Amino acid sequence: MYHKTRTLDILILNGGLFAYQANKLGELEVDDFQCSFTINTVAPIILVQGLKDNLLRGEVKKLWP
Repeated sequence: MYHKTRTLDILILNGGLFAYQANKLGELEVDDFQCSFTINTVAPIILVQGLKDNLLRGEVKKLWP
């Protein structure tokens, strides 16, 4: 598998999502919050876990959240 032999020196996690339609306190929907939380918190963790070995094989080994 190609990705299992590649090295990665730097991983920059700069993506994000603000899925809230609410403009005032009390208007936030649980589904909007869960979607944003998953994309902004859980997805980067899964991405780092998936690329950890590639990053460890790299020379620089930098991670910017």
